[in-house]
Parts: sequence; C-alpha cells; structure tokens
Amino acid sequence: MKNIHKIFASVVLVCGIFFSSCSDMLDVDTNRYKGVDDGRIDSPSDTVSTVLGILKQLRLLNDRYIVLGELRADLMDIVTENADQDLREIYNIDYQDIDYSGRERNAYLTLEEYYSVINNCNLFINKVDTTLMVGGRRILLQEYAVVKGIRAWTYLQLVLNYGKACYITEPILTVEDMNKYYKESDLQEIADLLIKDIAPYEFLEYPAYIVSDRYQVFPISFLLGDLYLWKQDYENAALHYHNLISGKGPARRLVPSDRFRWLLDPEGAELGSVYTNSWSSIFSNPTSGDAYTLMKDYIDRPVSNRIRDLVEVKRTGTSAQYKLAPSKVAMDNWSNSPYTFYIEASKTVLNRLGDLRGKITHYNNSPSGASYNVAVSEAGDTIPYINKYDQNTGFLYRVPTLYLRFAEAINQLGKPSVAFAVLKYGLNENILADPKRVNLDEVGGENKPSYLDFRFLTQNEVDNTIGIHARGSGSVEQDTLNYILGVLTEKTDSINRVEELILDELALETAFEGNRFHDLMRFAIRRGSPEIMTTRVAKKNPSAASKLEEEKYWYLPSY
Repeated sequence: MKNIHKIFASVVLVCGIFFSSCSDMLDVDTNRYKGVDDGRIDSPSDTVSTVLGILKQLRLLNDRYIVLGELRADLMDIVTENADQDLREIYNIDYQDIDYSGRERNAYLTLEEYYSVINNCNLFINKVDTTLMVGGRRILLQEYAVVKGIRAWTYLQLVLNYGKACYITEPILTVEDMNKYYKESDLQEIADLLIKDIAPYEFLEYPAYIVSDRYQVFPISFLLGDLYLWKQDYENAALHYHNLISGKGPARRLVPSDRFRWLLDPEGAELGSVYTNSWSSIFSNPTSGDAYTLMKDYIDRPVSNRIRDLVEVKRTGTSAQYKLAPSKVAMDNWSNSPYTFYIEASKTVLNRLGDLRGKITHYNNSPSGASYNVAVSEAGDTIPYINKYDQNTGFLYRVPTLYLRFAEAINQLGKPSVAFAVLKYGLNENILADPKRVNLDEVGGENKPSYLDFRFLTQNEVDNTIGIHARGSGSVEQDTLNYILGVLTEKTDSINRVEELILDELALETAFEGNRFHDLMRFAIRRGSPEIMTTRVAKKNPSAASKLEEEKYWYLPSY
C-alpha cells in the first residue's frame, strides 16, 4: 500500500493518540502528546468516555461510507451543476486514472480516517484492564468486545474499498512504530484474522449505555455473518445471522415489522390512505425496532452530518444547492414495482404500481416521501431529493438488511425456495412446513439445519410474519401473477433467479444506506463475472459501467 508510513504519521499527528486521560485520548481535535506508558484504562468511567470517543471518531466515516457505497453504484446520482470534482471522480469511476501528485487528493479516497479509528481501537484494546473484577464479573470486558467489533467493521470497510489493508493490532505510538514493516493482506486473509479475533465475544452482554435509545452496538453475530458471506462460507454465514435473528446471546430477537399497508378506497380505483407506522420513524427513532447499528452523534459536541448537507435541498434564488440525488434507476425501481391488494371479503387480488418505500405518502397522507421526495423550486422545477437520513443518524445495520443477507446465504446453500420465502412470506415453522410455499426437500425434515429453526417465535410473531418485499409492496403472499419464483428446470437457475430478486430487494429496501456498491461487488465475485454489477450501473452511467468491467476499478487507489 503506497506511502503507508506517511499515513501512519498523519494518524499520529492528526488524532492525538498520546493521551493523559481517556477523554483526551480520542478527542479528534487534540494535538497533545504524552508518554507512551500513560493512561492505563482501568475504571468504568474511563471506558465509557473512551468508547464514546471512538464512536464519535467513527462518525467521521459516515459520509464516505455512503458516498463510496452508493455513488459508484446504480441508485445515487450527482446533481451535475452542483457536484464538486471529488464527487464527480467517484461517480465516473475516474479515481484510478488521475495523477494526484500535482493536486490535492480526493477527500473520499484518503486512508487516514480508517487507520485513525483502528489505531484508537488498538490503543484501547491494549490499554484496558479486562481482568478487573467487580461482583465476580469482569466489568470492562464488555467495552473491550464492543471496540473489537468497531475495529473489525472498520477493517472490513478498508479492505473492501482498497482491496488490501495492513492488519495491525498494536497501537502506532512512536516514530519507530511508524517505520516498522506492515504486511498487506487481502480480503480473505483479513476476514480470517477478524473472525478469529471477534468470535470469542459473540454472545457477550453489551454495556447498558451502548444499547440505550441513543447508542447502538456493532453486533458480533452480524459481523461474523458478513465476514463468512464474503468468504463464501455460506453455512457459517447463515448460522451467525440466525444467531442474531433468534436472539441468541445478548441480542434482542429480530423480526421484520410491517411498515406499510395501503387501505383500498371503497371503489377500489386507486391507492388510498396509508395506515400503520411511518417509514420515516425507522430513520429518526433508534428505538423503532428496525434500526440496529447507527452512525450517531455520541457526545455533546456534534460532528457535522456532511451526508445530510450533500442531499438536503437548500434553495438559493432559483437553484437547489444540493449535490447528491436519487438516480432515475432508483426511482423507477420503486415506481414500477407492483403493489398487491388483497380484499378478504371477495378473495380478490388487485395490482397497482408503486412500492411504498420510494416516494409515497406514508402517514396520515402527509406529503413526505419514504426514501426520497420531490420538491418544487422557485422556478417551478421538480427536484427529487433523498430524505432517508435523519439529522443525526446514518444506518449501518437494519433488521431487513440482516434478513436479506440471511436469504443470500441460504440461497447459496441450495435452498432457493426458502430464500424466496424470506422475500415473499417471511419465515416461521408453519411456512417452512407448507409445500405450497417452500420445497420441503430444501427444509430437510428431521435433518433441518439449526439455521432454519424458527421455534423461538412467539404466537403473535408467527401471526404477523411478513416477507421483506411485503413491507413496501402489499399482500405479495397472495400475488400469483407478478411476484413468483416460477418453475425452473435446473436448481442453479432457481438460485440465480432468487439471487437477482434479492439484489432487487436490496435496492428497494436499503437504497442510499451505503451498502449498494459492495453488494454488487460481492454478487459479481460470486458469479465470477462483473456483469451483474455493470448491467445495473450502465442504466445510470454507461461510461462508469464500462470501467467496472476491469476489477482494478472496483477498488480505490491508496495515496
């Protein structure tokens, strides 16, 4: 990795990792340097302040997580007259072809912020006293596990974006440390190292302040599932995702909620009123039950939410001064998706167009959209804009994301009908025993794998089981025309068909959340061809798609 020693020098100088107290340790503005042996972390108050400091620093990665994860893919566009050069380079996949020696580096390509988070995690992990006992319990071990989870997530982002990373577990504290040789590792090597590092802490209880309504944790089960998914070890991926779904260990049980239902007017003519919870509450209320891990302002002095600044419509004269917008591809995905009404009294199925997770009024007919909305400029022009980001939050993990990745894993295990059931019906013991909904041979009967055990659901949860697609497209469980798997001759064809449906569902459910490019990349790696990525990006930006035919353009340059 180019100039890694300069990167480490910047990490030390910018982030002030020499510290005299834990509150100073992670103040991203500090430039105070103290002795290497100072600052043993051996009290609960110290661990709280340092963990919150790490979370604040992690927050600085939020805008690049979303920009790099979305702008290179198919669902986010640039507003041409407003977007700056850095955003244009990301959008057009130009970053590998530019000589940055004569100009300031693209702000979204820098490595320092990732290694700053990692270095501070390393410092905490190496300084915290996990042997401290109170009431027979190792009271600082919980924060230790939380920080290991943060470090694992940051390493995964680093290696996914750059293709390689220097895996370092000791803090860089001195010039001598900076000048050591650090081996570069690829995704598979990093994944193996991270799995070994975090697996022992999968079922450790979380600190209470981390899982309150203001703080969310990086769930080890989710991280392990993702790491195994990238390794194409689908059974272990499914097992760890199921651990989180079923509430094994410290996590609450995670069940998709019914976020939308349209009420049909008496004439059955058009889409009528919306009832049930507002979609926007998912993104503004961490206790909505749908969010799991947030990028949030964790301490009193907030970090500027740059991603909100990039997408928010701010009118100056007749212009809307914003830089990122929903692509036409994304808007068409929602508007062209069938919505299914089922009228119980007459056993009638009616189909309309429009997935409610796009721009559909959602709560008491309020004009606010779900994932995006349309404003009208002073000149009378319509302006589509993204409104999925709350002022203080960015979303890393949500419950539907978990289920879709779980479906991805079990589909690759040769269970396409079960994976499709995740989308159309949801999963419970009744559905898994219904030959009209799943292929019972895939379930396994008495040999059913543990990751298909849904006996943990309460009767109320069974009664309210819902497929992920139904969250925005109505009673799809009654749709026998549009949303069907169909009969395919070869199982491989069924697996590929469901894979495409999962990728489409990720676009409908998780657009603009930072996942899209790496989702496309993961599917392309599995297929052994960039086509599944390039055909989607080409709908938005054909020139960028042609570059993505070469794998080197999947990764960012390290300067």
